Amino acid sequence: MTYRQKLVYGLIGGAILAVAATSQISFAAEDPTDLREAGMKSMLKSVKALKKLIDVNGDKNQVAAEAQNIVDVSAKIPSWFPKEAGKGEAAKPDIWEHWDQFTGDAKNLNDQAAQLVAAAKGDQDFTHLGAQFQQINKACGTCHDSFREKD
Repeated sequence: MTYRQKLVYGLIGGAILAVAATSQISFAAEDPTDLREAGMKSMLKSVKALKKLIDVNGDKNQVAAEAQNIVDVSAKIPSWFPKEAGKGEAAKPDIWEHWDQFTGDAKNLNDQAAQLVAAAKGDQDFTHLGAQFQQINKACGTCHDSFREKD
């Protein structure tokens, strides 16, 4: 298979993954709790795929596609937590008490994922991609530590 064919197949595969992930969210009920659960599951799926791709020095186009899903989905996080929705099962009331911190944490996740997209498209090596992936994990953990009930 030529490099061009691999590139085309990688782009097609990434596009299919992005469409599938966002369609998961669009089919969720309009209830904010359902939307956020679908969105979080979509991002978790992308995080798991990124870990596998980075561990094996996989296709950078797929890395970019999975990271782009996190960018697209994380941009919606604040809209999933309207005050009238209440806390749900996992959300702490601190979200609404510390709204600026919460939205800042969501933006940080979005920014870190966007940096991974740029790095993968910019043909950075996998050491750099792995380090940027760790920043995404830290961003997730920061928000969850502050604003998610422990299981």
